[in-house]
Amino acid sequence: MGSRLHGIIVKEFIQLGRDRLALTLMLFVPVVMLFIFGWAINTDVKHAPT
Repeated sequence: MGSRLHGIIVKEFIQLGRDRLALTLMLFVPVVMLFIFGWAINTDVKHAPT
């Protein structure tokens, strides 16, 4: 089972090396989402009565 999994992983990395757009999106989109969610989920309390 380990060799089959290794073969699939190697195949996927070869395919990603051929497709630059997929590699770029795979790396770029999660980073952008981290910034967007980090900005959107703000834990500062602004409108609470004290």
